[in-house]
Amino acid sequence: ARYAPYWNATVLTAGGMAHDFGTNKSAPEAEFPYLTRVGPTFDLLSKSIYSMIRYYHWNTVKVVYNTEGLDEVVVRFCFLAMSALVRHFRDKGQEFHLYLFHEQENDEFQKVLKEEVNTKYSSE
Repeated sequence: ARYAPYWNATVLTAGGMAHDFGTNKSAPEAEFPYLTRVGPTFDLLSKSIYSMIRYYHWNTVKVVYNTEGLDEVVVRFCFLAMSALVRHFRDKGQEFHLYLFHEQENDEFQKVLKEEVNTKYSSE
C-alpha cells in the first residue's frame, strides 16, 4: 500500500483493519492514499463499543486485553483493536483505564477481574 502511489495502482483489501489505514486519503500527508478497505475495521468496532457504552450510560470503562491475544489470527490483533478503541475513547472524552495482561499472568488477571473490575466497574 505504501508503494501504490509510485506505481499508480489502487489497492483494495479486506484486511487493513488498523486505524492508520483509514485516515483521510485526500490529505497531502496521507500515508495510504491509494488504499481502499472493503471489510470490517477496528474503527467500526470501536464506534460500536462506544455506542453501547453511551446507550447504557456507563461512565467509566476498564479495557482488559491480552497483549498476545489472537496472534494466531493476525499478529498483534488485540493491540491493534485496543489501539483503535483507545484512540476513539480519547477523541470522544470517554474515561477509561487499561489493563494489559500476558497468558503467563493468569493469577494476576483473575485477581484484577474479581477485586477491581467486579467492584469498581460494575453497576446495579
